[in-house]
Amino acid sequence: MCYFGDRLHQLRQSRKLTLNEMAKLTGVSRNTLSEWESGKKQPYYMDAIYDLAKKFDVSPQYFFESEDKRFQDIINEFSLRLKKLERRQALTAKHLSMLADTLNGSD
Repeated sequence: MCYFGDRLHQLRQSRKLTLNEMAKLTGVSRNTLSEWESGKKQPYYMDAIYDLAKKFDVSPQYFFESEDKRFQDIINEFSLRLKKLERRQALTAKHLSMLADTLNGSD
């Protein structure tokens, strides 16, 4: 399930941006954006999602809302990713705070 990539693609299309234009605006490489959109990869850090949301004036939740609203699947995916990050000790208090804000619907 790749809500993030679908939503990123929808956002880019709604703003009538090419991958190259979006790459210039975001500072994320065209290749990475393409991989995110296709679902091959997802951002490893929440900061990337927050940066995209801020640049395009959407909430971070925007990227994880599906049209059929299967939010529980997203929560489960996040939980698995959090466990992996915790094991790698790459998760900081800032990341936890941002995640909690996202899940609680705060901007």
